[in-house]
Amino acid sequence: MAPRADFAALRASPADVRVVTSDGSSIPAHSSVLAAASPVLERMIVGARRGWDADRTVVRVLGAPSDAVAAFLHFLYCCPDPSREKAAAAEDWGEDALGAHGAALLALAHAYRVPWLKRRVEAAVAARLTAERAVDALKLAALCDAPRLHLACARLAAKDLAAVQRSEGWRFAGRHDAGLQLELLQLLHDADQIDARVCKFGHMLWYRSTLQMLLFFSEHTPNAATLQSPNEHRNPNRPRVPRFNKSPPIP
Repeated sequence: MAPRADFAALRASPADVRVVTSDGSSIPAHSSVLAAASPVLERMIVGARRGWDADRTVVRVLGAPSDAVAAFLHFLYCCPDPSREKAAAAEDWGEDALGAHGAALLALAHAYRVPWLKRRVEAAVAARLTAERAVDALKLAALCDAPRLHLACARLAAKDLAAVQRSEGWRFAGRHDAGLQLELLQLLHDADQIDARVCKFGHMLWYRSTLQMLLFFSEHTPNAATLQSPNEHRNPNRPRVPRFNKSPPIP
């Protein structure tokens, strides 16, 4: 795979592929970069070059705003190798793009199979999650197979369900997607059941440890019936010495 410096040089070189977005915008790109970053884009490029107009390779990335697609391509150029993920994370433009196009970037990273970008975007969306966006984020997590985001939505709803129910997303789901509301409530119910089982298990462990401790002391501590008087170990041939409770009177 080409190093980062080579990709920086490629930006200034003539593009050999055009990425067309939903609004008709055309973004110049390099097939070597896209193919190295995404197996889906690689297949699309190969398929486009088999057509009658092979000299003008066009790849259509639809379903997302053109700004989000441009940010997606920018990520692919700046971080084509998963080992360089930390280097890309340090760039300010990346955080701005995640804040502005987080949901679209997660969908693009999932659809075009860019796992390192999907992990980063999922973490960014979960970190920016609010009660107003919880319902939409839950649906996004289901569509993009994002378990960390799914868990973050459940935790937020468990923490402040009233705020989630006041959100526009909750009201919209009530009118058009009641199943999404039921899914969120089921998550909370399952979380309560898990907490109850954990609490019950904790009590069971406490009772078990207490019982084991009592049994241990009962087995290793002699009772009154087994205690022997010190006189039982006295030598029978040894003469008895009289004991006085008080000192004898002086004659």
